Amino acid sequence: MKKLFLQIGFIARTEAQYFARYPKLLLAAAVIVLVPALYAAIYLSSMWDPAAKTGDLTVAVVNLDAGVKYHEHDFNVGEEVASRLQESNRFGFKNY
Repeated sequence: MKKLFLQIGFIARTEAQYFARYPKLLLAAAVIVLVPALYAAIYLSSMWDPAAKTGDLTVAVVNLDAGVKYHEHDFNVGEEVASRLQESNRFGFKNY
């Protein structure tokens, strides 16, 4: 185990010498670390709470269902679906 730590220390010292000798290498390493971190921060902030403001999102509801009469009963599934969507208040539904 001690040999492992000695090897890790040797590698760390060698890398530190490279960074001291070549400053552009330090800049390249920083970019390699920061670009994916920036991407992850932007992505995660956009997905943090996607359902928080869906009521502000306008959604069109187009109901072209004319309904059907079957065995003396009227069926209009489109009207039922549209009314249930509007009752849910998940989005800002507009009828067209």
